[in-house]
Amino acid sequence: MFAIDHLHYFEFDDANRLDLQIKNVMHRLNEIARKRNVSIFLIAHYKNTTGIGTPKPSWFRDAAAIKQVANVIIQIQRDEDEDSPTTYFHITKMR
Repeated sequence: MFAIDHLHYFEFDDANRLDLQIKNVMHRLNEIARKRNVSIFLIAHYKNTTGIGTPKPSWFRDAAAIKQVANVIIQIQRDEDEDSPTTYFHITKMR
């Protein structure tokens, strides 16, 4: 198992099209996972403007490819209530 955090901090050849570069990385990671029979946990962060309610894969920053290529998406949501902070796990894609 591997965990990768901050995908948007990878160094890419073409900084102008970060979305396409992330797509290429997602496909490469998927190929490695299949060839080596390993799991890869990718920790991605939301863009600054997200909706309210249950998280959606479209909330990921520069990353339409995350929702297209990933086999499973688990999104974590925190309720910041000071009296009883709660963390929710939403499985928004299961292939």
